[in-house]
Amino acid sequence: MMKKMIITLLLILTGLILTRCGMNIEKPSADIQKAFTEQFTNATRVEWEKEGALYKAEFLHECHEAEAWYDKDASWLRTKIEMAWPELPEVVQATIRDNTNEYWETDDISLYRQATGIPEYYYVELDRENSGNERQLRIRPDGTLITDLR
Repeated sequence: MMKKMIITLLLILTGLILTRCGMNIEKPSADIQKAFTEQFTNATRVEWEKEGALYKAEFLHECHEAEAWYDKDASWLRTKIEMAWPELPEVVQATIRDNTNEYWETDDISLYRQATGIPEYYYVELDRENSGNERQLRIRPDGTLITDLR
C-alpha cells in the first residue's frame, strides 16, 4: 500500500514538474517525423517536444547535439547544431579574437540555419571569468560580425 502511494506521488510530481517547465512530450505527426527523417537521415537519440505550436526534435547529428524545429504542417523552420571551438572556420575564430581579448572564454558555440531566408550564422556565447558578464556574438561563416550583445 505504502509503495503504491509513493509511486503515485512520484508520478504526480513528475507530471507537475514537466508541466511547470513548459515541456510537452507530445509526439509529432507522421508527416513531421517523415520530414525530419528525410532531412537528418543519420540522426540518433531523437526526442520530441512540443513548444507552443511548434515541434522540436533534440538529437545527435554527426556526433553533435542538435535541435530542429517544425511547424504543424511539417515545414522545417530552423536548426541549431552545437559545436566546439576547433570546428569553427578560421575566419570566424579570427573575428572572435579581433573583437574580444584574453579575458573572455567561450561558453556556448552553435551553428544556426533557418528557413526564413536568414543566412546561416554562428552563435558564440562568451563569459568573462569571475565577473558574471556575458557577451553573445552572431557571426556569418565569412567572418562578418552581425551582432555583439553585452
